[in-house]
Amino acid sequence: MQEGILKKLNPNAQAPAKPYEHQDYPSVRYHRSGKTTVVNNADEHAVLMEDKDWAETPAAFAEAAPAEDAAAADPAAPKKSRK
Repeated sequence: MQEGILKKLNPNAQAPAKPYEHQDYPSVRYHRSGKTTVVNNADEHAVLMEDKDWAETPAAFAEAAPAEDAAAADPAAPKKSRK
């Protein structure tokens, strides 16, 4: 009923937008080298993810950094003594 009233008040009024509905695909996948690609379904995702150099987020590669590299990047980190 409100839609009819809106049309009378403003003939150019549009219907309210539908609420957000999450869709898994298409979705972007990220390569360790910086490349990106789009997967359109679960099968494409499965094939791509067989290669461990692809991830669902670029942050996956930062999280996988070795502890030594992380310590080297932090100047306040305690230094290892060499004996």
